[in-house]
Amino acid sequence: MFRLTDAVLERIVFAMEDQSRLHLIDIETGELVPRQTVAEQGKTLSCVEPPPWSAHQGFRLLEAFCVTVPDQQARRELAAILRNGKGVFRAFKAALERYPLQKLRFREFKLHVLRPVIERWMLSLENASRLEMLDEAPEDLTDLINSEFATCILPASSVPFNLPEVVEQLLADAPETWDPLLCNWISSRLQQRLIPLHPRLMVAYACVEPGDPAAMTFFSMEPSDTAKRTEKSTAVAVIHAILVRKDCFACSLEWRMLQDIEEYALAANAGAVIIEAPLLASSVLDEADEHGYFRTGGALVRMLGREAFDSLDNF
Repeated sequence: MFRLTDAVLERIVFAMEDQSRLHLIDIETGELVPRQTVAEQGKTLSCVEPPPWSAHQGFRLLEAFCVTVPDQQARRELAAILRNGKGVFRAFKAALERYPLQKLRFREFKLHVLRPVIERWMLSLENASRLEMLDEAPEDLTDLINSEFATCILPASSVPFNLPEVVEQLLADAPETWDPLLCNWISSRLQQRLIPLHPRLMVAYACVEPGDPAAMTFFSMEPSDTAKRTEKSTAVAVIHAILVRKDCFACSLEWRMLQDIEEYALAANAGAVIIEAPLLASSVLDEADEHGYFRTGGALVRMLGREAFDSLDNF
């Protein structure tokens, strides 16, 4: 069995992406062997089919990479190509030629994604269980995508970007199922009341580059009535809005930010997180139970400490 060096990896990836399937893999050397040569010379014992890789899986990889592109102009151009539906792979490759840095990032991204796929394929060959393993789909890319994002929590007055402008951009990317009237109401509420007037307003955001948030959550630390009466420091973290860029809807960035907010709230001795956001992605609602949230009235609540129970009743 060959050793999976970077050069061998790139050769196998080339064979996987070639939908004409012109090459087999020499299992001893990792070299590409033209299928026609194998047919003419009868060299079959040491040659195997490359790992299966469909056009659909290739398109999914392009989508995953596009989400992580920090250059806004490049990301928008690449996203437009993916939406076009014709000659996507050729057009995507041509577009990357205009962005050398993103072309290099894509090469590294693709090799990083496909290396474990190829390693599993090699293991299947070594274990003589090839037929069972070859039908496996590549691993979910969500964790890999999430690893590209950094998250940060700052006061609304300290974020390193134009907050009102980013809010409008994110709301412009709202899901089609969100009523435009409610989107306008959220925009007005954030722009006119919360951002300029709320002294405790905090922003949690996820981004590849600091000035280009892909997702944003507005929250504030609110003292409870119990805390006011007893002089305890118990508070609750109230989520006012969660906004996510359209091309990142499938990345679960909402839960990434909410987890950070929970840790922030715990450090501030808060007893609960209350999500009062008027519009939430269906994935957040569907997965709330899994993340420890329960419904009460029109809100989602996660308890962070025993002493918070009293404060919830009086908040």
